[in-house]
Amino acid sequence: MLSEIPNAKLNGCTVARHPGNLNLSLPGISGERLKGMLPDIIFSTTSACNSGSARPSYVLTALGSLSEEELNGAFRIGVGKYNTEEEIDYAASQITASYRKVIHNDLITI
Repeated sequence: MLSEIPNAKLNGCTVARHPGNLNLSLPGISGERLKGMLPDIIFSTTSACNSGSARPSYVLTALGSLSEEELNGAFRIGVGKYNTEEEIDYAASQITASYRKVIHNDLITI
């Protein structure tokens, strides 16, 4: 998925990370907008401690390396031992397709 979205960013350390936790920022779309487009894929746009808050993750904010756009575009998705490869592929393809739809439509309306 990252290779298919220009300027997509993996947030956090690229080496020392929990293998089932993925935090990404996609340019040009807020995490909340993406979440609204994908009601059958469960992911969060905040840290686990701040669920229910509309503010960006305080953990990502504390890193100090993300722009305001990257903070607003951030989302966190978890993968567990009960997820199948097909479910993971489906989520990745739907996220990518939704991103492309937003970017394509935004370009048309400019």
